[in-house]
Amino acid sequence: FGATAGEIWMVFWHVAATFCSIIFILPIGNLLIACKECPKDISLFSKISLVLNRTEAMTITYFSTPRAADALVFLLCILPFFFSFIVAKSLIPFLHPYHFDPLFSRIDYGLHFEHYPHTLLPQLKHSFFFIQSAEFAYIAWFILLPIANGYAVFFDKIRARRNSYLWASFALWVIGGNILATVFSSVGPVFYGDFFNGPNPYPDILADVTTASSLGSVLWPETVKILLAFDKQHMACNLNAISAFPSMHVGASMLSTLYAYSISRKLGIFMALYTAFILMSSITLGMHYAIDGYFIILFIALVWWALNRFH
Repeated sequence: FGATAGEIWMVFWHVAATFCSIIFILPIGNLLIACKECPKDISLFSKISLVLNRTEAMTITYFSTPRAADALVFLLCILPFFFSFIVAKSLIPFLHPYHFDPLFSRIDYGLHFEHYPHTLLPQLKHSFFFIQSAEFAYIAWFILLPIANGYAVFFDKIRARRNSYLWASFALWVIGGNILATVFSSVGPVFYGDFFNGPNPYPDILADVTTASSLGSVLWPETVKILLAFDKQHMACNLNAISAFPSMHVGASMLSTLYAYSISRKLGIFMALYTAFILMSSITLGMHYAIDGYFIILFIALVWWALNRFH
């Protein structure tokens, strides 16, 4: 596809990193459990020995349970789609050139009573604290996702709940990340002026990016530059590309919220607040249209309900 060896290597590195981040959850989780169960009235050397032996025993025992089979099936099924998600995003402009942005922009304008949603809280975009918080939330997403996957694969003992999460995750990445992203190809508000002629409804977002950079923000301005540079390379195989609809950050956060709530009400409420913040940040910073987040929230809620209803 015109990709260099280094770029192909980076794609495989992303897949390997995803696999390892999930696999390492098992011994780390077992280590934490062993530490919690360790008696307090023994010597430090005995504690270390007991914890390591207990961790090894629990890790080995896991592979003799039905959960190991579920984990193997999930990893073998989902990892190729993680790979395809990384690569397929760069194929979107070749398979179905971007053209849904004007429609999504009008939908946003109508849904929010003739206001563009990113203008509803203008003071946030000029707040360095908000920008830093949004960037931190986005970074945390890359940590929370493998933790949720790892817990579901290795530690959740309720098979129906575990499989509901895994199947919903499969639907999220395959249907949402690959199929819908290609069919409804769009770039998002911050890139509107770079891809569409005529009046740009989002000129203030570009000014906000410059302002954020002057305030000391790094992640948001650099992400905009990198994604735009990826697209301008015009290669059919790349690490990533621009794709707004649907918002996978919001979708994965929503799925984690539903899964967390099925485990613990308090944990579910915390994840709901996190998901709301991710949604608000993606809209305010112009990375997504509001409809990108609203749609994927409804989609994941419907998938989760159907899996639990008919499982």
